[in-house]
Amino acid sequence: MSDFLVKDRGYGMAADLALGLGGALLMIIVVQAVGIGLDASWFAMTLVSLVGAAGVIGAQRRFWTAPRSENAARRMRL
Repeated sequence: MSDFLVKDRGYGMAADLALGLGGALLMIIVVQAVGIGLDASWFAMTLVSLVGAAGVIGAQRRFWTAPRSENAARRMRL
């Protein structure tokens, strides 16, 4: 089920990995710039990076979805 929902809307594992890393780094930089994460624990910074990664990947899948492949279209008809 997750393969059906996730794979057809992304650009592949490498692109999702790059987006996730970029979003995590961006969120950590923003939190550090605001001054919230200066003395944060590793657990707090892990949550911040997780939110950043999920946010960027979610935005990509919401607004810039990849064109559906022929296999995806065939599975939708079944």
